[in-house]
Amino acid sequence: MECERERKDAAYTASEIWRVSRPVVEHPYLIRKRIKPTSTMREVDASIVDEILSGRGIRNDHGELYRTGLHGRLLVIPLQNKSGELQSLQFIDAKGKKQFMKTGRVGGLYWLSHPVEAYQASTVIGIAEGMATALSVELVKGFPCVAAMSSGNLGNVARLCARRRPRGHRNADKGRGSAPQGG
Repeated sequence: MECERERKDAAYTASEIWRVSRPVVEHPYLIRKRIKPTSTMREVDASIVDEILSGRGIRNDHGELYRTGLHGRLLVIPLQNKSGELQSLQFIDAKGKKQFMKTGRVGGLYWLSHPVEAYQASTVIGIAEGMATALSVELVKGFPCVAAMSSGNLGNVARLCARRRPRGHRNADKGRGSAPQGG
């Protein structure tokens, strides 16, 4: 019961941050990765995220009000469940430092790089580890790609996608920004 309440609180907090964020026109991280923003990502100043998280009483491991430790403009990447409901967020700063929302989960969640209609119209869906890899795969392969957000979550997301589309490609990077590896 406690876990369910925590998930609902995390989803509410994610929605609150999403509401105050704005569409991305350009962002230093995306420019460095040579990828374009999509309608399914936003940006917000780190101070606003810290204010919302602190205002919700979220604390760090030392009992202090939580701060992301990120600065400046943050990309906001929404993570959704199989029902398409926003559950958590990932934040990425200009230097590429990434952080998931403190109270949110990642397992079983994913990011859609485009509105769901793009996936419904495609016969192939790619599955990548992270947001930048997903957008790079789309650019090269030409089909929509889902980001699992961690290598440990690739299998979960692959199973979810397989229920909807039998044909999929898993793609993970080697780390440190190296080329995607298809599977």
